[in-house]
Amino acid sequence: MDNLNSLFFRICVPGALLLMLTACQSSPMAAYRNMPNLHFQVLQGTDFSHMVVLNDAALRATASKTISRINVYIDGDGRPWRRRNSISLDPGPPRARMMALMHQDDQAAIYLGRPCYYALKDEACSPRWWTHWRYAPEIVASLNSALDHLVVERVQLVLIGHSGGGTLAMLMAASRHDVSAVITLAGNLDIRRWAELHDYSPLEGSLNPVDFPLPDSVSQLHFVGRLDEVTPPLLLEEALPSLTQGVTLPYFYVIDEIDHSCCWEAHWPDIVREVEARQPGTLSR
Repeated sequence: MDNLNSLFFRICVPGALLLMLTACQSSPMAAYRNMPNLHFQVLQGTDFSHMVVLNDAALRATASKTISRINVYIDGDGRPWRRRNSISLDPGPPRARMMALMHQDDQAAIYLGRPCYYALKDEACSPRWWTHWRYAPEIVASLNSALDHLVVERVQLVLIGHSGGGTLAMLMAASRHDVSAVITLAGNLDIRRWAELHDYSPLEGSLNPVDFPLPDSVSQLHFVGRLDEVTPPLLLEEALPSLTQGVTLPYFYVIDEIDHSCCWEAHWPDIVREVEARQPGTLSR
């Protein structure tokens, strides 16, 4: 227990946990906050603070430094805009979709919160970081820095992201040497083409995954709903040749009767089975 306490106080932002828990009272995280097998923390990255949730397996493993793999879950963009020309004051998603998936994982798993989400009182935050700069180098670096507080030498990471969380998972993997696999659900993997498709203004200041292909040593598994109109299957399929440095295209799977938001939780057990068939032991129901 002493090891757990020292770890907590060494890496958490002083006072930020109380602010985060208060914010969670009215957030989709409220349903998870009192679960005994989940442990909320706030970690400081390079420029931003991050809400992080560890399950029991991850907390024990990071405290004892006896861990070989961590599954890391990253949520989507949430609500960066209230309407097309009106910026949200709080970009937090109405549902903590990836938190729900992470909660099903009985291996060491971490929910890695994005900067400025869930009403963290962070002076570095401003709307630029959840609108046009949502995938900026500073965002990617801060996510990686927060994660570095938890991982130990020789650990292998599996980065799992939904929508814009998939974008960030790919960008994080491009600058790390401990990622064995990236799994995206409705991932936005070519932000230039995505903006053109929807007639949005370009995400100036953001990095684009197609400009940072991953080596073949990083397995890529990309899932998309056939009914998805936000990141439609064709958009992701067009991006595939640019996502790898090798000659083998990433694995790509279209799921019938599912759109951008619904119903990833219901299909998660089937996705896990697909992943395990190609990445033995990566995930567990």
